[in-house]
Amino acid sequence: MKTPSLCVQRLLPADVNRVFDASRRAEAMSRWFVCDPAWTAVATNDFRVGGRYRIEMRRGDNVVGVASGEYLEVAPPHRLVFTWSSEGRVNVAHNIVTIELKESGASTELTLTHNLDPGTVVGRAHGEGWEGAVTNLEGYLRSESWQQPTTPLR
Repeated sequence: MKTPSLCVQRLLPADVNRVFDASRRAEAMSRWFVCDPAWTAVATNDFRVGGRYRIEMRRGDNVVGVASGEYLEVAPPHRLVFTWSSEGRVNVAHNIVTIELKESGASTELTLTHNLDPGTVVGRAHGEGWEGAVTNLEGYLRSESWQQPTTPLR
């Protein structure tokens, strides 16, 4: 029997290239990739298949969580697959996260799937975290500070 996976879906207020770009640039990830909007993040990444990323989440001066992993699939601007390991309130190692983006007029349908059972304590905690991060992404995409990528993603 297949274990259920955690899934977050959202219609985002930006075109698919802009949404994909928010996940490929470390400086952009540092702006939105946190569970709580009151937190800050420092992200680093080597955005290519086999490259690694690391996101350190902070509340004030305290590190509250670290997520890291490796990019398994990079298919601009519609699909991104990476491993996920996290240290913090709940720890997991070597999970798989898939982000799929689909154009919907001037918006983008985001589907994020994390291979954690949403019915477990760890799955619920990560579900809350992903909902927070996607909400932050939506706010980031609405902000005026977003800058156009220097090269097209298609």
